[in-house]
Amino acid sequence: DDLPFLSTVYKGFKFQALKGRANYFCMNHTKLNARGSAEATALEKALSTKFAALGEGERNDVERVLRRPLTDREWSLIQGSSTGCSDFKCEADDCFSARARALALAANIVVTNHDMLRVDADTRSDMGENFLGPFTYLVVDEAHTLEESLVDGWSETLSEWELNEMTTAVTAGV
Repeated sequence: DDLPFLSTVYKGFKFQALKGRANYFCMNHTKLNARGSAEATALEKALSTKFAALGEGERNDVERVLRRPLTDREWSLIQGSSTGCSDFKCEADDCFSARARALALAANIVVTNHDMLRVDADTRSDMGENFLGPFTYLVVDEAHTLEESLVDGWSETLSEWELNEMTTAVTAGV
């Protein structure tokens, strides 16, 4: 409530919420899935002509345009994916995730989560670019859980079966 109020009081003040790609509709992912899924094909047809009406491109925006709730399966067919998208590949004109990022780069305040801070740290170290853009101050809500969130994001857990498979593959190659 405070940020919308500040934007009415201070001319030029901008804030933006920034979420991960999986929170936004992705036409590229939808088209890819439409190749093998009648469900995704139907969603692609229903949404391709209504791109401009999708607002921020979040799930509730898509449901509003479709005039019905999406099942979790349907959403998984049309949402963005960190495995299928590059951080800097899409243009803001045709990608809701890229649009949200562009708006965040132009904002005075960005509201995001721990996972997006991890993505920012990853892109700074891997690519030398700032995913969140330059900032002077960083306020972390729930900072006491930040370390755990970062470690979880940078760690991989293997089951006993996966470990045995990997060990077998390595020893078979020796």
